[in-house]
Amino acid sequence: IERITSFPSPAACSILAKMDGFKKPHVVVVPFPALGHSIPSLDLAKLLASNGLAVSYVTTQGNVSRLRHLHVEEAEIKLVVLPTPAVEGLPQALESTDVLPLDKIGLIFDLVQNLQQPFNVWMEQQFQNEGVDRLSEPPVCVIHDILIGWAVETAQKHKIASFLFNIFGAFAMNLLHSMACSIFQNQWTKEGEDSVLLSINMPHPLRTVQARAVPESLPSRSF
Repeated sequence: IERITSFPSPAACSILAKMDGFKKPHVVVVPFPALGHSIPSLDLAKLLASNGLAVSYVTTQGNVSRLRHLHVEEAEIKLVVLPTPAVEGLPQALESTDVLPLDKIGLIFDLVQNLQQPFNVWMEQQFQNEGVDRLSEPPVCVIHDILIGWAVETAQKHKIASFLFNIFGAFAMNLLHSMACSIFQNQWTKEGEDSVLLSINMPHPLRTVQARAVPESLPSRSF
């Protein structure tokens, strides 16, 4: 964290980046492979790059062509293409939720979990003096999606900061918080035999059928 707080401001980085010999602070962005997550993460990466930071954007081979279509490299963002780990049942090259059949979407969580090891290998290379895939400077922080908790462990191992990037809006976060409070405090507000009130702290009540409160199609570790 000390390495982060000693950096010049984004505006200063933008000016210093034009000077000879200045090495840009290196930031790593780790998105979740779903368009609703990866596009906001990419927008953040572009914003950081435009303010004088060196940005590495982590992805997989199945998503590279789609990112290049979004002119990522023109924004001076380095694509870090991790080798795609084998996941039983996951169709080849289909590595984002928007291109998978509904019954296969849960496998994306297995894919993401298996990306931790190749990501750790790449990070190790960044901190080696003669790393084969060295960008310029070792990373100073990792910005990870809310669904990629293992990135925190990697950042801690290298004694750098990690920041959670939350793509959800205020309404969704308030609803999730309300549901979590109800679940962990066992305070479901039942309305009838099956109906459950989700939004205990919101002005307009939202209800669901209790059996549908936690989707069985998603792995429990995702929550």
